[in-house]
Amino acid sequence: MNDKKYNLAKRFASLPKEKQKDFLLALENKSIDFTRLPIVKSTAEHVDNIPLSYAQTGLWLTWQLNPESAAYNMSG
Repeated sequence: MNDKKYNLAKRFASLPKEKQKDFLLALENKSIDFTRLPIVKSTAEHVDNIPLSYAQTGLWLTWQLNPESAAYNMSG
């Protein structure tokens, strides 16, 4: 990746959500198409809503029972 090209993307991603909204509104007011910028919208706010899979739940439970064990790394 070209660091200069993606500097804007990194700076945008580090902004708080409210500042991101302000930035997007400013772009819209200047008729600049957001999709033409090297920025990928974050979906991080939706991560908390995704349930664990059955396998992930099993790994989490195994780790909770004994965090020092490597048993969750071994296939059954």
